[in-house]
Amino acid sequence: MAKPSMSQYQNLRGMAAAIVIVIVIFAALIYYSEQSYGPKSGYFVFNGTRYNFTQIDVTPQQLRQGLMNDTNITDSTFALLIFPSSGYWDEWMKNTYSPTDVMWVRNSTVVYMITTATCVSYDPDQTSCVVYAPNSTANYMIETKAGFFNRTGVRVGDTIKIYLNK
Repeated sequence: MAKPSMSQYQNLRGMAAAIVIVIVIFAALIYYSEQSYGPKSGYFVFNGTRYNFTQIDVTPQQLRQGLMNDTNITDSTFALLIFPSSGYWDEWMKNTYSPTDVMWVRNSTVVYMITTATCVSYDPDQTSCVVYAPNSTANYMIETKAGFFNRTGVRVGDTIKIYLNK
């Protein structure tokens, strides 16, 4: 077996260094993407009562999902969706098996609400499920089990203070 030449040895060293650099960059991207996707916990306060978020959605996939496919929505389920910017963000009820109350919040003000949102479709694909669209821009949406608005008296124009922890 022939001994590698100096140029072959240098090429192998260069390739090994490039592979190590790619691995380090890839690991850093994974680490920082998991670290930087928003708050890990939080709560909101309405009329002096604190409600803990059980779910905080910030990534595009999470925002599409919301409470979809959740079969255990309780009176203490509160999902916060944090939008990338203030806008007219729709809510599609596909695969949402329990009726929900949904409020859109701009900064700290409730700007739009849907009481007892449901998917009334019975087709297997649920392609005809209702899409709820607010009439005002919002940067947050809070979803909870239907009945919360009636129990607490939340109304459009009310102040909701949202607190987030990293």
